[in-house]
Amino acid sequence: MKTKPFACIIAVAFLCFAAAAHAVPLPPDMSGYYKFGYLDGYTYSVRVGMGNGTINVYILPFNDLYIGTIVDEKIYFSSEDGQSGWGELRQINENTSLVTTHDMNTGQTKEFSVIKITKEEADQIAQSNQVIKNNSECAHNLRRMYTALRQFAEEHGGEMPYGLSELYPQYITDKKVFVCPARGGEFHDFDTDYEYIPGFRIDSPNPDQEALLIEVAGNHMAPWKFHYVLYLDGHNRWVRD
Repeated sequence: MKTKPFACIIAVAFLCFAAAAHAVPLPPDMSGYYKFGYLDGYTYSVRVGMGNGTINVYILPFNDLYIGTIVDEKIYFSSEDGQSGWGELRQINENTSLVTTHDMNTGQTKEFSVIKITKEEADQIAQSNQVIKNNSECAHNLRRMYTALRQFAEEHGGEMPYGLSELYPQYITDKKVFVCPARGGEFHDFDTDYEYIPGFRIDSPNPDQEALLIEVAGNHMAPWKFHYVLYLDGHNRWVRD
């Protein structure tokens, strides 16, 4: 799950509640929580707040901020990282609207609906998305360590390092790579979250069967308890705790 590539399109869906005011009676305060099913197959939630002549949209749980301004029958928005776009309301009932959005950076136009929800439901959706994001980033950490291990071996006659600490800082400059995002917190030790199995060569005859990195149990609790295992050929899979 990546928020930035499509967040500008996401945000405008909720900003569009302010567009086409001539067609729909709008409350003076549109603050609240909303959800939508996006084109990537995930459901997202946002928090909407009123600013000084603007509508502020926060993508949950990441709290990326988008600020919208009404111009004629469209609402134009900008984000903290400079993304921009516009949206237009096509139809709406009490709790649901169908909107069209346009990303100025890519030229893509999308259409989907958004629904007003309670804070409790928004929090549940946000928590679920955070779990998905953490799981994805954990697997990404394993791939980064694998790339570094391969690079080390290629520069040392095919031999893998004795420990993960040998990868820092020449091959991996950020110690957070050695920390599973699902656990959070700060870096403590190279074997806190990912156990490295030394002794392999890069040219092992059975790379798809040799476990190279094993994540400690207990980091991933939803939808069930599991941990990742990365093999010498570079593939990883999850295993139930």
